[in-house]
Amino acid sequence: MLERLKSCKQRSDFSGAEDWIFSSPIKLGRLPYSYTGVWRELERAAEATKVGHLGTHTFRNTHRSWLDAVGTAVAIQKK
Repeated sequence: MLERLKSCKQRSDFSGAEDWIFSSPIKLGRLPYSYTGVWRELERAAEATKVGHLGTHTFRNTHRSWLDAVGTAVAIQKK
């Protein structure tokens, strides 16, 4: 999945380190796609990689799991 996201960003007109992964061409890269645009891209990526359902909340859960795995206090994770 990470390789797919990196590839998507590299093909974008907005591929700089500080650019959004899903930069909106309508907003000239200054903002990300709308939620529905991001959701559609996630669904396509999930289908292509056969990982099942994938949504934006998945990233929140994954990030929290990574923080927990390295021993980050729950109070810090909440922030």
